[in-house]
Amino acid sequence: MKVFFRNFCICTGAALCLALPAGCAVPEKTAAPATVNTVTPDSVYGHAAFMGAVLDFVHKNYVDPDRASPGKLMTGALRGMLQELDPYSTYIPPGSTAARQAQLTGEGTGVGLTVSKTPHQGLLVVGVVPGSPAAFAGIKPGDMVLEVDGTRMQNRDLEDFLDSIRGKPGTEVLLTIRAAGSPTPVLHRLTRKAFIINPVPLHAVRRFPGGIGYIRIDSFNRHTVRGMLSAVAHLQKTGRLRGLILDLRNNPGGMVDAALELVSCFLKPGLTVFSAVGRDAVNPKQVKTLSGRQALTGLPLAVLVNEFSASASEITAGALKDHKRAVVIGGKTYGKGVIQEVRSLPNGGAIRYTKAFYRTPAGEKIDGVGVTPDVAIHVSRQDTLLLARSRNKVDGPNPAGIPDKVLEEAVKIMRQKVQYEP
Repeated sequence: MKVFFRNFCICTGAALCLALPAGCAVPEKTAAPATVNTVTPDSVYGHAAFMGAVLDFVHKNYVDPDRASPGKLMTGALRGMLQELDPYSTYIPPGSTAARQAQLTGEGTGVGLTVSKTPHQGLLVVGVVPGSPAAFAGIKPGDMVLEVDGTRMQNRDLEDFLDSIRGKPGTEVLLTIRAAGSPTPVLHRLTRKAFIINPVPLHAVRRFPGGIGYIRIDSFNRHTVRGMLSAVAHLQKTGRLRGLILDLRNNPGGMVDAALELVSCFLKPGLTVFSAVGRDAVNPKQVKTLSGRQALTGLPLAVLVNEFSASASEITAGALKDHKRAVVIGGKTYGKGVIQEVRSLPNGGAIRYTKAFYRTPAGEKIDGVGVTPDVAIHVSRQDTLLLARSRNKVDGPNPAGIPDKVLEEAVKIMRQKVQYEP
């Protein structure tokens, strides 16, 4: 709590100095000490009482009473407290919990953007849902989201962005976008709509000579495993399937249960998928493959990853790599290795906090590190985003003809595994 309050004061002072014209002196005014009731903060209740006193003082004395309403102050305090812990813990205000649950189920309302936080900039667009308002507006991977409804995103976290773009279908949101390669921002007025995110787009399913199948998985929600198995069945209808490539590039993750089910399709039951290391680090919880889902245990497998493969994607890649079930190809993954829990609050909101860190079956840490591929292939961020732009087309995984070194290497390796000769 002390750190949060100190940072707040420093930021306020800096903003004040910058607002003054050059050469102007700061008017000196000695104010009496704030009459905040002092409670010795030697316990949780002591800290809470002290914080309550500060909130009450700011509410009564801040220049703008609307901005200093008790509700807004409490929301800011809760967010600041949880975000001080790690980048993923946060306070979810009332009305936003359903939206986050919808994100995991694949059914949501918004504009159809997947973004990644970049240091000292806005939010980098790494994915656009086909048929979404963002897609119709021409927003593409590689563009930057600078503002949402006039609020700058440079120093805001992803949760603020999600809160801003979600809302009732039919309502409008203003996005200030700077297109890749353009210095001029453009204002887009988008109308929110409800849509279902298809985690396994059928138009991207492809067969390479030699019986090598290709399936792209864009996210992990309750439809992912069913979509993957449907894509496999589609490939099997067109001929013998001798090997499979799963593309998890630009996949930000989602439901851990969906990753567990998907891994269980490729591994025998009872094998460790990941271990959850909580406060009791001596006895980590082992999460193992499920029974009754091993439909593809004998199929040679390759998994493609890059710097935007995160969370459930890393669980999947790490498990299949450590059990030597698949060869992982591409770039090091994002490095989000936290298991979170959402706890509802009496006001209708919730807190999302980190309950444990996960490790791969071999005990490798993921958070802040990422999964290192078996076959590392460097691809620049520019080329990664150019390929992501072309992935939204409906005539294959790379209709624009941009060289995809990672996919080409995967096809080459899989042909060697199945001993294919042209």
